[in-house]
Amino acid sequence: MNPLFLQKNKRKVRKRRQFFWILAAIVTTVLTLWLFIKNGGITGLTREAMNLSLQVKGEMVYSLSVQFFIKVSAPFFLTLAALFCWWMMMRNWAHYYLNRKLIVSYLFFALIPLLSTIAIFILGARTLFGLTAAHGVESGMQALAKGLNSYTYHVQKEVVRMISEPPGKREKGTSVKREIVDLLERLKKRELSSREFPGFFVSVFYRTARPGHPWLCLNSSPPLVDGAVFFPGIIPPDHPLFHTINPSWLGEREFSGLTRENDRLYLKSFRYFEADQRQFVIQAGYAVNKHFLGRLQERLSVNLALEGLNDSWRITPEWTDSAWYIRFFLRPLRSIWLVEIREWDTGQNQLSAQMLFDAAPNLFSPEQQDGHISSFLGDNQMQIQFAFIIFTIAILVLGELFALIFGVLLIGYITRSLDMLATGNDIVAQGQLSYRLPKMGQDQLGAMARSFNAMVANIQNLLEESKEKEKLQEELRIAREIQVSLLPDLENKAWSRHLDAVCIPAKDVGGDYFEVLEIGDRKLGVFVADVSGKGTSAAFYMAEMKGILLALKPKWGYPVELVNGLNEILHGALKSNIFISAFYVLIDLKTGEAECVRAGHCPAIAAWKDRPCEEIQPKGMALGLTTNAIFSSVISSEKIKLEAGEKLVLYTDGLDEMAAEHELYGINRLKNTIDNQKHLPATQLKEAILNDVNRFIQSGEQSDDLTLVIIQIPENSS
Repeated sequence: MNPLFLQKNKRKVRKRRQFFWILAAIVTTVLTLWLFIKNGGITGLTREAMNLSLQVKGEMVYSLSVQFFIKVSAPFFLTLAALFCWWMMMRNWAHYYLNRKLIVSYLFFALIPLLSTIAIFILGARTLFGLTAAHGVESGMQALAKGLNSYTYHVQKEVVRMISEPPGKREKGTSVKREIVDLLERLKKRELSSREFPGFFVSVFYRTARPGHPWLCLNSSPPLVDGAVFFPGIIPPDHPLFHTINPSWLGEREFSGLTRENDRLYLKSFRYFEADQRQFVIQAGYAVNKHFLGRLQERLSVNLALEGLNDSWRITPEWTDSAWYIRFFLRPLRSIWLVEIREWDTGQNQLSAQMLFDAAPNLFSPEQQDGHISSFLGDNQMQIQFAFIIFTIAILVLGELFALIFGVLLIGYITRSLDMLATGNDIVAQGQLSYRLPKMGQDQLGAMARSFNAMVANIQNLLEESKEKEKLQEELRIAREIQVSLLPDLENKAWSRHLDAVCIPAKDVGGDYFEVLEIGDRKLGVFVADVSGKGTSAAFYMAEMKGILLALKPKWGYPVELVNGLNEILHGALKSNIFISAFYVLIDLKTGEAECVRAGHCPAIAAWKDRPCEEIQPKGMALGLTTNAIFSSVISSEKIKLEAGEKLVLYTDGLDEMAAEHELYGINRLKNTIDNQKHLPATQLKEAILNDVNRFIQSGEQSDDLTLVIIQIPENSS
C-alpha cells in the first residue's frame, strides 16, 4: 500500500480522535464549572480538621468540631473526568508535532506552578475565612451562652431572695407569679445584651409536694416556643414535657449549650437550685431557627446554614445575593464544619449537624455592617486592605501574563523554525530537492537550517552524480556488449575442441584482446594483445587493433611481417604514453608446428608431455613505441613443434601479476599449475588455472585485465 496514503489516513484518524477529546474536555469542563457555581465545590474536600469548644464554669456550653475527609460525589468524578479529557486532548494534540510538545512543556513549567500557587492561595484564603467565620460564630454563641448563664444566675439569686422574704413584705395584691414575671422582664433588659436576637424564651418551674411531685410552671415566656409548649400550671409526671424540665442526665448540675429537643435546636441555659427547701428549675435560651441564624450572619457578614448530617432537616436564613460573577469568585471560600449538639432527652453529645459558611458579598463593605468594626478601625481600613490584596493579585497576574506572553513569543519563534524544518523535511521527502529553507538567524536553529540546506544540496548533487553514473554504467554496459561482440566466437568451429579462451576485464571494459585467425584448412593464427592501462580508453584501442588486424589479413600467415605491419600503423596512431604488447602464434594443428612472435608481451608456455613446462619468449618490443626501422631490427620469431595432446598457453600480465597480501601470483606458480594439470583437456585446464588464481587472491580485487588462451594439438595429428 502507498506510504503517503497510510500517512494521510493516520492523520485523519488522529484529527478525529483529537476532535473527540476536545469535545469531551469542553463538555466536562462546562459541567464542572456549573456544579462549582451551583454547589460551591467540585472535589468534595469539604471538611477542615478542627475542634472548637466553649466552656463556662466547667460545663460544655458550645462545641464546634470539624473533621477532614473526602466526600466522594458526582462532581468529584466529573472533575477527574474533565482533567483526564484535557490530558488526553493535549496528549493527542502534541503526539506528533515537536512544536506542540514544546508548548505543552511550557504549560507544565509555567501554568502548572501558577495554578498550584492559585490553589494554595485559595486554600489558604478558604482556611482563613473558615477559621474566621467559625471563630465569629463561636464568639457570638459564646457571648449568648454567657449572657444566658448570667441571666439564669441572677434569676436564681432574685428568686431565692424573693422566697426567703416574709409574706408581709410583699405588696398587697401581688402574687409570687406576678413578681417572677416582673423579675424576668427586668433582668432580661439588664442582663441580656443580645435581647435583640429573636426566639428568646424563659421558664421557671417549681417542684410541688403533691402526689407524684408534679412540676408547677410559674412562668413561661413566650408560652409557645417552636412547638415546645409550656403553659403556666401543673405538669404531672405523665405529661410528655415532664421529663424535659429536669432530665435525669443533668440532675442538679448547671448547663449552657446547644441542644436538640423534639427535632429542634435551642441555645439553652439550665439551672437547678433549692430555696426554702423547695426545688426550682430555670430554663432560658434562644430557638436556633432561620431568624436566629439570620441575625447572627448579619453581624458576621457571612451567609450561614445549618443542617443535619442525614439531610433530615435544614435551617437556612435568607442569604445576601449578588451578581453571578461575584458568587463565582467568592464560592471557593465556602467551607462546612461539623457541629456537636447535646440531645436534651438523653444527654448524648454527638456530631449530628454541619454548619456551612459562605462569604457574603458585603464581607468587604464595612459600611453595610452594623458598625462595630468600622467604628474601631476606621471606615475605610477594610477597603484599603482589600484594595491592597487586589493590587497584589493584579501585579502577580500581570507578571504571569508578561511571562506567558514572552514564553509564547519565544516558543513561537522556536516552533516556527521547527515548523519550517518539518515542512522542509516533508517537501524534501516528496523528492523536491531544489527546496531550500530561508535564513533563521545565527542560533542553533539557524545552524540546523544551514546544515539542512547543505545536506539537501549534497543529496541533490549525489543524486545527479548517481544519475550520471547510472548513465555511464549503461554506456559501459553497451560498450562491454560491443567489446564482447568483437571477441571471436569459439563455438561451432572445427577447432573448437582444441582451443579455449577467456577474457576478464578489471572494469566493465578493458584493453585485453585476443583473436583466432583461420588460415586455410589446417592452420590457425592466435593473436593476444594487451593495451597499456584499463577502462574505456584501452577498450577503444583494442577495437582499433581488431580493425587493423583485419586489414592486414594477407600477412596472417607471416608472423614477423604481420607485427611489423601493426607497428607501422600503430606508431603514428597511438599517443606517446600508450603502447600495446602482443603475442602471435601461427600453428599447424595437423603437424603441431608453430611459429611464435612476441612484441613485448608475456612469454607463452609450452606444456610438454614428457618434460616440464617451458617458456617461449622470442625477442621483440611492444607495438607503437618506435618506428619500424628500429622495431624490425629487434623483432624475431621462434619455431616449436608440439606433439599430439601437448598444449600452448598464451596469457596477459593480468594473470601472473595477480596480487594477494603484497605477493604476486607469478609465472612459476602458473607453470606449476600447468605441470600438475597438463593432462586435462584445454577447457578443464583453463578452469583449473582460474580456480588456482581465485584461491590465491581469495577476496582480493582484480587489479588488471586478464586473458587466457589454451591451444591443444589434436590426438590424431600427424
